[in-house]
Parts: sequence; structure tokens; C-alpha cells
Amino acid sequence: MIVYIHSHEIEDRGVTMGRHAAARDIAHIIVPDGTSVDGIVDLVNAQVADANSIWTLIFNGHGDEGRTGAIYFGNWIDSSNVGEFSPLNRLMNRAGRGVELHCCRAASSETMLVNMARAFGVRITASMDDQLGRAGRHWGPITLPIGGDSYGVIEGQTVVAFPNGRVAYSSAAV
Repeated sequence: MIVYIHSHEIEDRGVTMGRHAAARDIAHIIVPDGTSVDGIVDLVNAQVADANSIWTLIFNGHGDEGRTGAIYFGNWIDSSNVGEFSPLNRLMNRAGRGVELHCCRAASSETMLVNMARAFGVRITASMDDQLGRAGRHWGPITLPIGGDSYGVIEGQTVVAFPNGRVAYSSAAV
């Protein structure tokens, strides 16, 4: 199963990425403003019941411009509260792709990524750079998803953090 967690104000909330077009088991969760991490856990648990069933969990939202690695989903999520996702650990399939953070500069903090990997029990993939996602209305009319079938890749320098604390860097989009 592929689960998308969308921040409420993201233009492409509820949209399936092109690379998942053929997938049959997809859930989209839109996180209301003001939702805590515990609230996000409750939203996921309401959609997914079976252990080891999430192959890929995608966070589609905003990152902190201050390069702290924090991401915004109703409230700021950072290294101080990311451990609260640990109840979702049982839902993650260890053979899957893990968690992807489609949020600008989410890989700015290794501590945040490693803490998140430990909470979920799977690898976390994020970028040091801005994520283009889908062109927002305030930049003009939506005529894309950017890159067509490549919409949904993590752009720029990627960082992968593992539950054992190992961190790997790559310049290739994933």
C-alpha cells in the first residue's frame, strides 16, 4: 500500500504521483491545519489497519526555509516531536521504500531524519534542496505537474537515513 500524507494547504493535495499511476492500493490523507503528530497518527490508523502493509509513506508538504529540517503538516514536525510517529512503526513494510519527505530542505537536519527513521523503523529519504512539486496558482496557472512522469521524484541532493543511524548522500533524484 502507498499512503500519501498531504499538508492541507499544498496545491497538489490528493494527487497521485505519476510513478504510482498503476498502483491499486493508495490512500490519501489530508492533514487539517493545527493537527498534532498524534492527530496524524490517528488519521493514518483510521486508513490503515494491517501490520506491515505500508510499502511507501509519502509526506507532501512544506519544509522550513531556515534549513532546520522541520516539515509542516498542521504543525511543525522536527527532531523534538518526530518520535511521536513510533506507533506507525508496526504498519511499515520493511521490504518497501520507506518514508519519503517531499518537502523543501527536509534533509537539512540529520538528527531529524535519523530520529524519524528510528520512529518508523524504515529508511527516510529527503532532499537538501527545494522541491518543485506541482506549480502553485500564485506562480500562474497550473499547466504541469513538473516533469510529467518524473513528477514525484525527490529533486536535488538526496539524503537517506536508516534506523541504525547510518546516513547516505546522493546527487541523483530518487
